[in-house]
Amino acid sequence: MFGHNEFNWNQIQHFMGEGDYSWKQSGNKKSSYEAKDPDCYNNLKTNVEIIGPDSKSIPVTTTEQEETGPLPTWTNIPEGCKIKWEALTENDGKGQSDRLNIDLTVLDGNYVAKVINNVMESLSPEEEGMLLTDITGISTLITERVTADLKPELTMKTIYSTVINTNDAGFGSGEIPIPSQWPKGAYSLIIHHGYHAQSEAADSEKAFNFWVMEMGPMIAELVVAAIIGFFFPPSLAITVTLFSAAMLADLAIMYSQYQKDGFGASGLDQYDCAFPDGGWNHLYAIGYDTEDAEEGMAGELSFQNAELLALSENYIQAVGLTQATLMGTLGVGILLIIIHRMKTKGDN
Repeated sequence: MFGHNEFNWNQIQHFMGEGDYSWKQSGNKKSSYEAKDPDCYNNLKTNVEIIGPDSKSIPVTTTEQEETGPLPTWTNIPEGCKIKWEALTENDGKGQSDRLNIDLTVLDGNYVAKVINNVMESLSPEEEGMLLTDITGISTLITERVTADLKPELTMKTIYSTVINTNDAGFGSGEIPIPSQWPKGAYSLIIHHGYHAQSEAADSEKAFNFWVMEMGPMIAELVVAAIIGFFFPPSLAITVTLFSAAMLADLAIMYSQYQKDGFGASGLDQYDCAFPDGGWNHLYAIGYDTEDAEEGMAGELSFQNAELLALSENYIQAVGLTQATLMGTLGVGILLIIIHRMKTKGDN
């Protein structure tokens, strides 16, 4: 690995020749190609390292094994870190200069929580009454409205982006310092190598449909779960956490799929070598000061709205309470919350 001291390309070539240099990611699993009988194939190899405020490397928490390949994940890095990355672009096993996109995005959980709170505040008395009669229906309604109100570009914000050309040997590297003012939460780093030398039109409609059908609803549900987990102890709320290694990896994968549609088709590179469908997309997931991130999200939702969300059927089932209990003690609790909300609205 490349450690804290930055190696030059000659040193890396030496280690590769000796078999002592390994890449965290090389290519992708299950790659398919649209190009028919190309003369050659290209490849991407990458490494990423997180350097802590003490200038020491922070070990990867876990490497999630996904369908497309490994996904190194750091669950909770502190302030004062920086991201170091390296990449190698190859054609038929030989390094050659080519273009790379490096994008770092963050889930703006505070924005999502604010949208959730606004949707909850706009529920009519009849819709609030569904909490007593149709938990599944009101949960679906809230999720659909939140998804409709969320703007993808404000939900997953690109906080750093650059396009580079690797050197003549195909090598490129860089550093991304993480300033203290950057949002805390779930980060996804994508190193993308792919384009179509003849056409680079993005499929924005496909990307939008993926957001509406899959990514938006999942983000809404995860942020709701994180807020409930902050307000209530584990014995009273769902224990799924937005910032677990698995969830951080899932967010990175879903955003990569959204971005892949936005990048457009990948066919042949400038050397007439074939990219796989969607190009090469190497993902790295990072949780940044996640306790502060959870507190920030919780601060955007009123306590009463958090209570109402916590009493949905999924959360009740998660703690093993029966439907009879739900319609008994908890049903009275929901009713009191609704009455208080209606009185507050009337006073206003």
